[in-house]
Amino acid sequence: PTGRLMVKGARRLAGAGGKGKKKGGQAPAMRTSLLKKLLWWLERRGREDPLRRELYWRDAAWLVIGFTGLLRKSELAALQRRDVVVSAEGVRVHIRKSKTDQEGAGQWVHLGATTRSGIAIRDTVERWAKVWRGKAGAETPFFTRFKHWREGGKPGMTKEGLGNKGEAMVSGMRRHIEGLEEATGKDYSKGRRYTGHSLRRGGASELQRQGWKPIDIQAHGRWTSDCYKRYLERSRRDRRALSESM
Repeated sequence: PTGRLMVKGARRLAGAGGKGKKKGGQAPAMRTSLLKKLLWWLERRGREDPLRRELYWRDAAWLVIGFTGLLRKSELAALQRRDVVVSAEGVRVHIRKSKTDQEGAGQWVHLGATTRSGIAIRDTVERWAKVWRGKAGAETPFFTRFKHWREGGKPGMTKEGLGNKGEAMVSGMRRHIEGLEEATGKDYSKGRRYTGHSLRRGGASELQRQGWKPIDIQAHGRWTSDCYKRYLERSRRDRRALSESM
């Protein structure tokens, strides 16, 4: 498994992609400014469309957890109700198994209540958690599928997990970005195709901009090697500063 991960990482760095995957190297990093715009958009859509309000609450919750916790899309999709604990201090997320934890020892990710930029982690996650509180078992998927009108019956949340290793989340994120751009008339994506790794890479890059040491970023993202360095995206200002310091 370690050898396969090393080869996969080398291919990504070379921009060759893996077997059956689209070429083009690393996914673009989600910027904090775009994430806040998306959360604003989801809040607005929830008020405008009460029948789908819970869908927007769900997507806001996984966007916040994925970005601030540096979670992979597969880790988000695998979360169960018992894995997310909300308290006055913030949110604790239990990752039961990931590609860097093949034996399933489990790891806890600790998130605060609010970010410095004003993202309400605890309130956003708690709002979604209340939807299922007392209505489903502890092993029910934390992020569940939404049933639309076209599927028959009244729209609403089901108890089925999103599945597909988080692909449904990525598709939803892209739709929300498109909706945001149509509503505001602004091009936030600038031709970039965001993926599940955009949240993980964006969160890591934001920690770097805030001055956190590499070892802290590595620990928070649960990386077992220094491959996390390829996720760190330096701003144009930082890159200009390098040449100006010569």
